Amino acid sequence: MTFNSNAEEIRHYMRELLNQGGEYTVEQIKTYVHEKSGKDFSNGTYAGAMRDLIDRDPNYHIPRRGIYAAKNQHPSSDGDIFTEIIRQTLREVDEACKVDISKYTVSELQTLQVRSAKIKEALNALLNQQ
Repeated sequence: MTFNSNAEEIRHYMRELLNQGGEYTVEQIKTYVHEKSGKDFSNGTYAGAMRDLIDRDPNYHIPRRGIYAAKNQHPSSDGDIFTEIIRQTLREVDEACKVDISKYTVSELQTLQVRSAKIKEALNALLNQQ
C-alpha cells in the first residue's frame, strides 16, 4: 500500500486498530503501527497524525487522557461484549509481556513465557468457541 505521507500511514493503521474495538494507549498504537509498517516514526509525527485523526474524523475519540477509541464500537449482544473483553485481555497480556529482561533470570523468563502462552491459548480457545 502506498501512502502520501508518514502521517497518512499512521492514521491508516491507527484506524485499522481502533476499528477492532476497545481502547488503546499511545504505546499500543505505536507498537501496532510499527508492526504493520515496519517503520519508526518520530513522536511528533505520531502526535500530529493522531491529533488530526481525532480532529477530522468524528468516528474516533479520546475517552480518557492518552486513550484512543472508535466511537461506533458498541457491541450488539452479550456475546459481542465478551468477545471484546477477551480481545482486550489478549492485548493486555501482550503488553504485560514487554518486560525489562535484565531484572529476571533465564528460568524466570521461561516461566513468564510459559504462563503467558497458556493464558493466550485459553483466551483464543474461548474466542473460537463463540
